Amino acid sequence: MGTDIKENTQRLRLAVAITVREHGWVGLIRAMPRYVLRVTRLSRRPKGAPAESEPIIEDVLLKFMLENVKRGSVIYDCGAHIGLYAITLATKIPGCRVYAFEPNPAAYAELVRRIEAARLSSVVKPIKAALDESCGVRKFYISSEPCRCSLSQYNAVFRGNQVTSTIDVVCYSVDQLVDTGLCEAPDVIKIDTEGNEHRVVFGARKTIASRCPTIYFEPHGINGEDIKTSQPICELLSSLNYEIRSLGYPMWAYKE
Repeated sequence: MGTDIKENTQRLRLAVAITVREHGWVGLIRAMPRYVLRVTRLSRRPKGAPAESEPIIEDVLLKFMLENVKRGSVIYDCGAHIGLYAITLATKIPGCRVYAFEPNPAAYAELVRRIEAARLSSVVKPIKAALDESCGVRKFYISSEPCRCSLSQYNAVFRGNQVTSTIDVVCYSVDQLVDTGLCEAPDVIKIDTEGNEHRVVFGARKTIASRCPTIYFEPHGINGEDIKTSQPICELLSSLNYEIRSLGYPMWAYKE
């Protein structure tokens, strides 16, 4: 057990170190604005210790998932971006298997590189596609803020950002992936797709009704701030007898 913990800790540190080394602290913060980095600088270091302090990444949703996702779970990371959730969950939860969905080519390339650097290729399967209500091809908006890239133009330009380009991306539904056997049925679904969360859930109706996965999601606006993606999601999940709880900004839905 002690050896496993040590190896997992080393993998997590490697993933974070790669981010800092290649993009710096500013790059890390810009790429993941909702994470808070707390850096403790030691006035005295043991001989041979690295000069740089190691960051502690605090995230309400990620921390809650680490405390509650069961070992051996099949996890869908919808909107994996560059892999913080996928890699951390794969590192910390014994026996889990993670499917990491990311349609943005630049983010996907970095996601793959980080998975390989963390030696997690047998645990995390990256999939270059978006999850949606149905299968097909949709326009994807590349935002000037990397974390805002989305199938939703409104969210791509949110808070003064700009669309720098558009591309066509392949979309799957959760139900299709499960029905065809392309992916294992999920025990856990985490969704942060910048305004497309409700469509991901709609495309998983059958799987949710039959498998009752735990669902974690971050709500965003739907073409305006008056309606959030949480509204249609909560309506659907409530009809399936799910309990829904707020974790501050993110939300947690489960079925007893």
